[in-house]
Amino acid sequence: MRESAQPDHSRQDRVAQLARQLGAVISRRVGLAVGLWGEPGIGKTHAALEVLLRVPCRHLTLPATVGALSLAQALPRARALPSWVSAQLERFERGEVLAPSALAHTLAHTLAASAPFVLHFEDLHEADPERLELVKALARAVVGTRGVGLLTCTRPTPSGSSWSKHWPGRWSARGGWGCSSPAARSCRPPF
Repeated sequence: MRESAQPDHSRQDRVAQLARQLGAVISRRVGLAVGLWGEPGIGKTHAALEVLLRVPCRHLTLPATVGALSLAQALPRARALPSWVSAQLERFERGEVLAPSALAHTLAHTLAASAPFVLHFEDLHEADPERLELVKALARAVVGTRGVGLLTCTRPTPSGSSWSKHWPGRWSARGGWGCSSPAARSCRPPF
């Protein structure tokens, strides 16, 4: 039997562990940012979708190349947003430029008002530098919320050692994952 035809129990274990990590988001105890990375074809997208199916909350998958305005408009809007969030969103939608950190905090609090919620960005490697900075700022902001998860998938291993939580086995040679949360002491921040 070929290796690829054998069940990959370690992969299923990793998917289950990521789903458990996101369980803290469901209970609204923490915010969590998770990054999956590796070579093309190893199953990052499939793993992310498996994780999202195991986590019983609303989620949204978007390409990482989505424009900031389209991102803001795609997010669910709770009826009772904090007034500062509503004001920031209105300014942004009217065309006013917001600093990436201000926009990220606004988006994170928009998501927190709809918690529990997981936002999934696909193909982060295709994002331009401006979008990548927004996603990084959003990851930092999400970690400060309760009940919001950010899941990203990308091809190259992110630069720097901060994405260094790798798992043993076949996948670790070609990919890995990292997470950021005050409650996830075993993981290092993805950004």
